[in-house]
Amino acid sequence: MSRPFRRFFFILFILAGCSSPMLDFSLSFNLPEKAVNPLPYSLAVGTFKDMRPQTRASANRKWLGLVPGVLWVDIATDIPEIYTVFTPFASRPLPDNMARAIAAGIAGTGVFNRVLLAADGGRADFFLTGTLRKSRLTERCYYYGSFMYAWLARVFALPYVSFVVEMDYDVRLVRVSDGVEVWRRNFTHRVDDRYHTVYELGRGRDGKHLIASIFSRIIARDMGAGLAEIRACLAGDG
Repeated sequence: MSRPFRRFFFILFILAGCSSPMLDFSLSFNLPEKAVNPLPYSLAVGTFKDMRPQTRASANRKWLGLVPGVLWVDIATDIPEIYTVFTPFASRPLPDNMARAIAAGIAGTGVFNRVLLAADGGRADFFLTGTLRKSRLTERCYYYGSFMYAWLARVFALPYVSFVVEMDYDVRLVRVSDGVEVWRRNFTHRVDDRYHTVYELGRGRDGKHLIASIFSRIIARDMGAGLAEIRACLAGDG
């Protein structure tokens, strides 16, 4: 291989390495509802119970891209906040991230007099928590013939990865004084987010990694609808 040719490939690999994805997997969102008159209650938000299968993606499947003729490889994981094909996040568990994001989102609406995390302690009139049953992330890695496509995509901004997120969880509101469950909803989703380049992964979306932003949008939409129901449910108790 000639020296100019070697330099060319060296530059390609350097550019590829500089486009690393963001590592922030925390969730954040703003809920649309703004209360004029807050409910006369305090709310504690607890960490969700984790009932997901604890299986990770198989990194070995990436090497299928070395086989000429392979168009894409699908790699799925049930705990995407810990490991995906492209990034080992090593962030807080998703059930904890959900509780923190929901608490911050509800606090920003002013619907309740006070919103706190149950883990921080403190008395509350109502307790909000839930169960996370599925958070499956399937990453489709495009190769179109050989592993070299993945490297060329990093330089020329060709599409090289798509995401499918499947999420199943429930949320419930319990009155602390008597332990009565006053509200419950189950949410199930499948979201396709296709054709991202390594540059988009590096920039992220809304200040978060693309995968975290998908989860944030799902939970924000659900809790926006749920909060309206909760407010209607509790309005008559004042």
